[in-house]
Amino acid sequence: MDKFINTRQATLADLNQILKIETLSFEKEKFSREQFIYLISRAKGIFFVAEFDNSIVGYISLLQRSNSKNLRIYSIAVHPKARGQRIGQRLIDISKEFMKTKELMSIYLEVRTDNTEAIKLYNKNDFIVIDIIHGYYGKGKDAFKMRFFI
Repeated sequence: MDKFINTRQATLADLNQILKIETLSFEKEKFSREQFIYLISRAKGIFFVAEFDNSIVGYISLLQRSNSKNLRIYSIAVHPKARGQRIGQRLIDISKEFMKTKELMSIYLEVRTDNTEAIKLYNKNDFIVIDIIHGYYGKGKDAFKMRFFI
């Protein structure tokens, strides 16, 4: 599947497919339609989707604060039926490319400490744990803060 995956900037026309992936991927932490509208159309950063066979199979939302040399992966998800097909890797790769074109110094993210598949992907891409944030995802649901440096 990997060679047929197209990545591009998201538009509001992609919203329903993005929401479907969000619902299938997350429980209580999922974003609302309004949050995605903001992330796609008004947030400082960029929102990419991965497509296969004219369907969106994954997305990544990247944010950058004004005057910051850091990029934040705010959200990333791959449709459950498309997992294991290197789509998450493609989304990480496009994030690194975006970081380089904007001459940024690092990418950081938060990930649940029990999300072993995501942590494996980030470790494979040279992200390192720089902090543990207790209760980040709710009571008893901690997060690793991870960072990739150039």
